[in-house]
Amino acid sequence: MKLLVFTYLSIGLLVNADTFPRLDDQTCPKSAWLPVGDGFRYEDDHSVSIIPSRTPTVDHNFQYVYSHALNFGQTLYFSGTPELKTTDEFEFNIIATSDVISDDAVRILHIKYLHSNALAYNTFINNDWGDEERTDPSPIKKGEPFNLQIHVTLEAFEISVNGIHVHTYKHRLPPNIMCFIRIVGDVTLTRARVAGRMFEIPYKVTLPSSGLELGDHVVVVGTVTKGEFHINFLNINDDIVIQFVVRIGDKAIDYNIFKHGKQSSSQRGEGFPLEADREFEFDFMFLPDKSGVAVHIDGVFYETFKHDMQAVSSKEEFYSFQITGDVDFRALQVCPHN
Repeated sequence: MKLLVFTYLSIGLLVNADTFPRLDDQTCPKSAWLPVGDGFRYEDDHSVSIIPSRTPTVDHNFQYVYSHALNFGQTLYFSGTPELKTTDEFEFNIIATSDVISDDAVRILHIKYLHSNALAYNTFINNDWGDEERTDPSPIKKGEPFNLQIHVTLEAFEISVNGIHVHTYKHRLPPNIMCFIRIVGDVTLTRARVAGRMFEIPYKVTLPSSGLELGDHVVVVGTVTKGEFHINFLNINDDIVIQFVVRIGDKAIDYNIFKHGKQSSSQRGEGFPLEADREFEFDFMFLPDKSGVAVHIDGVFYETFKHDMQAVSSKEEFYSFQITGDVDFRALQVCPHN
């Protein structure tokens, strides 16, 4: 793979990033542990208000504007509703120049909802647009809530709407920069955030604070293929204690319990709440308590799997976390119970 390297001299140095709020990078109720390097960093609160607010600009045009240090592996998430009462178009931009409001601003990625009910994608540099790419018809509909995800790979922006992949836009300019996110038009945002980094599978990490307390919960975000992947929790002795096996082809989720390094029992979950016929994004939330491990999928309770503690404390039992198999692992966070 070719890694794009950004040259500030070719596009312009940013000078006023502090003028605008930065994107929030966690979804926990308050504080969060987020992976960095071989460990975690602690965020004691949300970086900005959870509900997006418009930023007044010099021309009195109120827009959503955020500053962000974009990098490979990250995913941008935007939720909202296109009202389209005063205009029949709105746009989303990743901007590389400091004059974020200027018509001459360099747009690394420009996504526009067109009045013809299509999504258009383009790049603007040196006062010129490139070749337009389209998704037609648009997966975003007037008056209907949407979730827009933009995942930054080494090769392209992978764009999804409501968890379903709709377009691959190959990089025309390097995306790993300090940039601005600007949303213009008659759309009301309800959430704006970023998550993720470059993860390699298999992935394993010691959980923050040397293990989970009961009531802490772990949120995993990923995109699956047609295959199978495992989510494991290991004890302080580095033995797998519990294992979730997601089988896309079989449309099944199995829950395996291990004792002394060997599998002792298995249970299959009821139903399969994931789509198995196309690429999509999901999130799992795991919440261990005294009765077992509660699992939520895409924000909806799925099942509580029974689990008898083998260790003296939950920290020793849920000491580290591991993902293996056929999955594009995009984000991880640990939410303390307090």
